[in-house]
Amino acid sequence: MQSRALAVVFLFLPGLAHAWGEDGHRIIADAALELLPEKLRFDREAFEEACIEPDRRKHVVLDEGPRHYVDIERWNDGFLKAARTAHSKAELIKLYQDAWPVANLDAIYTVIPPTREAYEKWRGPVADDDLGTIFYAVAEAQAAYAKQHSLRAAGDLCHYIGDLVQPLHNTANHRGQLSGNASCERNSVHERYESEMVHQFRKELLIRVRAALRKPAAPAESGDVVAIAIAHGHRARDRLDAILAADRTSGTTCPVHDTRELYDKTGAMTVEQLADAVRLLVRLMSR
Repeated sequence: MQSRALAVVFLFLPGLAHAWGEDGHRIIADAALELLPEKLRFDREAFEEACIEPDRRKHVVLDEGPRHYVDIERWNDGFLKAARTAHSKAELIKLYQDAWPVANLDAIYTVIPPTREAYEKWRGPVADDDLGTIFYAVAEAQAAYAKQHSLRAAGDLCHYIGDLVQPLHNTANHRGQLSGNASCERNSVHERYESEMVHQFRKELLIRVRAALRKPAAPAESGDVVAIAIAHGHRARDRLDAILAADRTSGTTCPVHDTRELYDKTGAMTVEQLADAVRLLVRLMSR
């Protein structure tokens, strides 16, 4: 199967939404600046804009889109084999109708290729769009920042880490389409959670994130940046089902939904995920 054919299908697949929207990425950038040593700080407005820039860039830069997500359920040899042997658009579309929930997901995280080179050898001709490359995007942005200490590299690292800890950017079920969540035109659990809810409660979320960052954190993961990114993505994916369930029980119908109720049910975990992003960003910028 050719990568070009798969790319056509992905006009309707992951990577099109903006993780956390602009508000969430600004929360991460602002909170991180408050924790970074003075010598590593950028102008607040400039850093916020740099942290948002990758979302704007992915619409015009080839191969940028897959750097913002991972469809972790597809990281298995069975999916790759099926994708390589598909011969038509109809067959390709069927590949994305995954069963839900997915069994033995934890095992996938233990066999993720540790480098981009190993990943490319493993996936063969299957397109990045079908899998997502966020683990490697985080590592590449960190390496660029360590070398250049540029605003752009810092912004890229800020953005990819924000996407990494967003549970709906760690699944093929990014719109709740496999779990029975209501999906309206241009509005699904993805938009309701990361954009509408975060926008409505952005000021309160920033206050809560700052408070969370004052509390003792769990011991940092060991290993290289890819391994660390995988661990954070795994933790985010573990919270996906709670978000999907909260959305299904928050009076969500098309076109009506209750953002307040969704926030009441998911606000605490959202704060934890945003704080997780801030801690990781500060850690990787301070290396």
